[in-house]
Amino acid sequence: MARTTIIQSNLTVGELSPDMWARIDNEMYYAGVAKAQNVVIMPHGGLRRRPGLTKAADSLLSGDGKLFAFEFSTIQDYVIHLAPGEFSVYRDGALQVTVTDGVPYLTVEECKEVDVIQSGDIMVLTHPDYAPRLIQRQGDHDLWNMIVMPLYNIPTYNYNQTPYLYVNDGTTTDVVTVLVGESVFNDAGDKHIYTAKVVRTGIDLTTEDFSNTTNWTDAGLGEEPVWSDSRGWPAVCTFFQARLWLAGSPSNPNSIWSSKINGFFDFDTGTGQDDYGIFDTLDTEQYNRITNLFPGRNLMVFTTGSEFYQTASLVTPSTSSWKRSTGYGSKRIRPTMVDGAVLFVDRIGRTVRSAVYVFQEDAYHSPSISVPSEHLIRDVVSMDSVKGTNIDVSDFVYIINSDGTMAVLNTLRNQGTEGWTEWTTWEGSVDGGFRDVVAVNNIVWFMCERQGEFHLEYMNEGTTTDHNTFGQGEAPETFNVTHNGDNVVHNGENVIFTDYGTGVPITEAPVNQSTVMAAQTYKLILDKSIMDDVQGSTTTITLPRPSYDIEVGLDVELLVTTMPMNVPAQDGATRNDRKRVIRAMLNMRDSLGVFANANYAPDRKFTVALDETPTPYTGLKEIYLLGHNRETQLEIYQENPLPFKILGLGYEIEIGDN
Repeated sequence: MARTTIIQSNLTVGELSPDMWARIDNEMYYAGVAKAQNVVIMPHGGLRRRPGLTKAADSLLSGDGKLFAFEFSTIQDYVIHLAPGEFSVYRDGALQVTVTDGVPYLTVEECKEVDVIQSGDIMVLTHPDYAPRLIQRQGDHDLWNMIVMPLYNIPTYNYNQTPYLYVNDGTTTDVVTVLVGESVFNDAGDKHIYTAKVVRTGIDLTTEDFSNTTNWTDAGLGEEPVWSDSRGWPAVCTFFQARLWLAGSPSNPNSIWSSKINGFFDFDTGTGQDDYGIFDTLDTEQYNRITNLFPGRNLMVFTTGSEFYQTASLVTPSTSSWKRSTGYGSKRIRPTMVDGAVLFVDRIGRTVRSAVYVFQEDAYHSPSISVPSEHLIRDVVSMDSVKGTNIDVSDFVYIINSDGTMAVLNTLRNQGTEGWTEWTTWEGSVDGGFRDVVAVNNIVWFMCERQGEFHLEYMNEGTTTDHNTFGQGEAPETFNVTHNGDNVVHNGENVIFTDYGTGVPITEAPVNQSTVMAAQTYKLILDKSIMDDVQGSTTTITLPRPSYDIEVGLDVELLVTTMPMNVPAQDGATRNDRKRVIRAMLNMRDSLGVFANANYAPDRKFTVALDETPTPYTGLKEIYLLGHNRETQLEIYQENPLPFKILGLGYEIEIGDN
């Protein structure tokens, strides 16, 4: 039996689809893993435990709904939770106010269908069944309102499709002769179109009695506002080049309108002057209901069947032109820009595509970026991104599935990093999981369902549990023991002394959980040591000992499983041969409590005092294993939410007979 050693120093591809387990010809096979649950890809090549989720000070939400951000300035930002009949404003996780006046959305489905865009202190909300709304901050954190957005000079459209030769505009005396079958649009009156039954010679349209059924047939409404309660309202919105753009109303699903420049509420198209409004329609050979607008390099329009972009560098009524780039279709999930590309979810909700401008072709390409990990994308319901964190330089995209799981993309294009992992939250929850995500000034907020309740939580580096409460006391002073001005040394190390009288420890944890969540069992971490599990509380939890660093939260299950091993050999690939991992070498950094194939990698040595907090380990951990099989995978996990960072893997493998 032959023995060989292989090294896997790159894990940046993340979790690969089971359909790729036979692709030993693909270089991604050797930089990916079969399972990457609740870990973050590091651009340097390794994996680390994902951050925990800290519950907001007022975490319990009124119910399901939609989260969005209101960023008034770099130091004043808010999370808004829109729910049936109300919206609530949170600042730093604390509830500021709940507003019910003027909120028309009555169901969770309606709330989730709302599109939101903000420019300065103006936040616009659109929904196809309701007139657009504005959310306004009234000068203080707890003073907010929602009003109907004023709309001036709404464009009109002839839904009647009856042609007419004459218009009664009511402003001039217009004497005309109308022949039998010719029509007049009564614009100054009831907005109906009337068709002549008899010849009307030399009549004044401003004084004509169109209600006379002997002379006229009422053909119904003619030109009428494109938006109304009967015709519906714009479904999506955005700001671009100092204009407010609206699109996708029920009666004009493939039409786009813009306001006048710097006149966000005035949609007067006038006679086509450069600063006036625009009314365009995407004329294609197929039905293309507009699902999203996005202000990228160009103004981009996403529809159910194709993707379009505005070709004019400076958009005016005379220069406006739309070009179809690709034909994949988009789901009603707002796109996001990451690493120079616009990411959108296709109309089925199973693929994430990256719209990238290709200079050589003067067009956008939209390749799928989720194919290698397509099993992680399942009926997307929400998406947002963050451009790096306080410890990561990569961009992250958070994609929430309807089943409560979340696919996380880590991308840093110039370093060749683009990989997916899967995040879950608290396996013990009934009908729970991630439900919505929004990034506010690089803080990522989640709406999580837990035991039928909905909670507001934020991603918190330095914690390892979910729905957690953490706290830090004032650590005591520690200094070297000296004698005659020199440090006292014992066995080659300085002798230190800790003056516990100078510290302020924590004796109680103010968890303040809801009644439902107080009935659950939580992990307790004191000074980085795992303690016995504790019962939740609606007030405080008494700690078993005074501590200076505490965390109380729900467990997060970490799992990394390697791809089935393929070892190059003189007689060919060994992917399907019987093999045994004799020895696994884990290159760890600042890690504790790691297992590999049910074998524990010890954290302590005999020289370490057992009553001291173990120091996270950095270096190689060797684990000897038994047993032959053809898949030969290594399963790495932790039984407790402790620090975890793996930089690379090494294997000593014995290849057996087939």
